[in-house]
Amino acid sequence: MAVLAVTGSFSFHTGWPGTGQHTEQITLPGGGSQTIIVPDPIYGLQLPNYYRIDARLTKRTTLRGGDLRLFLEVSNLTNRSNVFGYDYFQAPNATGPFVLKRDAEGGFPIVPSIGVSWTGWR
Repeated sequence: MAVLAVTGSFSFHTGWPGTGQHTEQITLPGGGSQTIIVPDPIYGLQLPNYYRIDARLTKRTTLRGGDLRLFLEVSNLTNRSNVFGYDYFQAPNATGPFVLKRDAEGGFPIVPSIGVSWTGWR
């Protein structure tokens, strides 16, 4: 006998705390100034909320020696790019030495997978 099952899951949590960065001008001992990168207060930044939807289609067939399961699974069904942190980098600036920019570090895109599972008995 074959059984077809559809299952899903929804994961949500508020954004993790993070630590940002900014630039400051410092005066050098011999005169002049320099732009430096300085961390913000530790965990003073709140990352965006995280959520993900996964789905799975499983076909189970009972055979003489056990159960055979075939499945198709899709993780991150909505293709949401959840932010896990930020990468900071220096970009050229026409009016000064550089500008501090940041890019979000995202999670996985849609990830499909297929599989086979066998549960046997004696």
